[in-house]
Amino acid sequence: MDDVPGDSFVLLHPLVCVFSGVSVSGNLSVTSAPPDPLGISRVSGFYGPGAWAGWFLTLAASWIGLASHPRTKFDLNTWLFLLGVAWASADLIHLCYSLGTLTASGASSEVLDAERGSIGAAYTVVFWGYAHALLQLIICSQFEHLPIQRLRTITIGLLLPFISLMFMANFIPDYRVPALYWHGMSGCGHFTYNLILFYFIALKPVGNLLFLYSLMPHCTLRRQPGQTTTTISITYPPIPRRTVKIGMFTVKVPGIKVIGFPAYERGSPGVPVSVPIRGCFVCVWWSGSIFFLLSIPFISVCYIFKAYFRLGSSPSQSCFFMPCAPQSISDSDQAYALLGGLVTFLFEIVPALLRYIKRKLEERRNRVSPPE
Repeated sequence: MDDVPGDSFVLLHPLVCVFSGVSVSGNLSVTSAPPDPLGISRVSGFYGPGAWAGWFLTLAASWIGLASHPRTKFDLNTWLFLLGVAWASADLIHLCYSLGTLTASGASSEVLDAERGSIGAAYTVVFWGYAHALLQLIICSQFEHLPIQRLRTITIGLLLPFISLMFMANFIPDYRVPALYWHGMSGCGHFTYNLILFYFIALKPVGNLLFLYSLMPHCTLRRQPGQTTTTISITYPPIPRRTVKIGMFTVKVPGIKVIGFPAYERGSPGVPVSVPIRGCFVCVWWSGSIFFLLSIPFISVCYIFKAYFRLGSSPSQSCFFMPCAPQSISDSDQAYALLGGLVTFLFEIVPALLRYIKRKLEERRNRVSPPE
C-alpha cells in the first residue's frame, strides 16, 4: 500500500488498515501539537524526558551494582529501577482498563485514540524495564555463588510487568500502540511492524504465562533413612544448570513444624513432585526468554533503519526507545527527576571507581616493591 496522501494517518490492525483523518502529511502524529490525535499532551510527567533519563540512570547503575557487588542484600538502584517499572506497569493496567471501559461504552474513535499516547508511553517503560530485568535474572543465575537476595528482588519485580502486558493484550485487540509507530511509516504490509506486533504483543503474553508458572513453589518430599517422618520442602523454582534450591520453608509430617526459613539445599536426596512437567515449562520459558533477548537487537536494528534512516521519517517522532511526552527537560520536575537519578548513579559508580583505582595502585605498588 502506498503512503496515504492528505490529512489522514494509518491505524494498523493485524490484517486490515483503518483510516482516520486526524494527521498531517500522511503520517501518524506523535507530538502534542494540535490536533494531537493520540493525546500526547495528556501523557504524565512520569514519562517525561527528565524522568526517563533519571530512571535510565538507575537502570545503568543497577547493572554496575550487579557487576561489582552482586550479593549485596539491598541495592538502592535496583529497587528504584524496579519500582519505576512497577509504577509504569500499574499505570498501564489502569490505562488499558480505562480504554476497555470506553470501548464497551461505545465511545467514538477520537476519544479512544486520545488514550493511546499514555498507553504507548507506559508500554515503552514496561517493555525495556522487563527486558533488562529478565537479562539480569538470567545473568544472576549463572553466578558460581548465587546472589539469592538479588534473584528474589528481580523475580518479584517481574510479576507486575507480566500482569500489565497481559492486560494490554486483552484490552487492546487492534494493537494500535503508539510505541510501535514512527513518523513516516506507511502501509499495513510492513514486515518490521508486523514482526513487532506478532512477537511483542502476541507471543509475549504466552512467554509471560510460562514464566509465571515457573515461579510456582516446587515441592520436594524426603524421608531420611531410619526415620518415620517425611520432610516436605517447598522451595523456590530450580534454576537451570544448578542443583541449588532456595528453600522458602520446610515442614515435617506428622507434627507440622517449621524447621528452617529460608533453607538452602544443594543436591539434597528426595523425591521431587512433578519435576518432569515443571522442568518442561521452565525449559520452555528459559528458551523463550533467550529468544526474546536475542530478537531485541535484530528488531531494534530493523526499527532504527526504518524509523531513523528511511526517507521522510523523523527520529524525533519515534516512541520505541523513549516515551513520547509533552514535557521539556527544562521543566522543574523533569530537572529534579534527572538530578535524583544522577545522584543515585554517582553513589553507585564513584565507590566502584575508587575501589578499582585503589586495586590498581596496590598492584602497581607490589610490582615496584615486591614484599620480602
